[in-house]
Amino acid sequence: MKNKEQLAALIVLAVAGIFYYFTFNIPAREEDGLGPTFFPRLLLIMIGALAILSLIRSFVTPTKEMKKEEETAEQKKRGKSVWIIFVLFGVFILLVDFLGFTLSAVLFIIAVYLLIGPSQSWKRSARTLGILIVILFVLQFVFQNILEVPLPSGIF
Repeated sequence: MKNKEQLAALIVLAVAGIFYYFTFNIPAREEDGLGPTFFPRLLLIMIGALAILSLIRSFVTPTKEMKKEEETAEQKKRGKSVWIIFVLFGVFILLVDFLGFTLSAVLFIIAVYLLIGPSQSWKRSARTLGILIVILFVLQFVFQNILEVPLPSGIF
């Protein structure tokens, strides 16, 4: 339904705006450079821009739901997958202090990938997982060495 899409876009935009406002409470260092507020603000600006694009798209493109299309089995499966990913993310948050960011994130990536992406060949799946794990290590390097934001190390 168009109204649901518009409401969702407005809610995401509002939440991004509220969080952006809260970034002004993050204490800044006296150093030159990006600082601790750069990355959160960048993400929130991108989220806000995508919410605005979604809102514009909801006005421009007609939806198929207006024809009272029934939910297919595939759509129901995807709906269940979303809830399972929320649960997995909660488990990731609980494990991050104990296992550390890197190991928890690798386990999370593998679990989510197995949930949503096993329809590919094993060779392609291994390559995709490898790329995701490389991106994880690049992000860890950026946070720890460039932005100087410590990540949980856990027991390892």
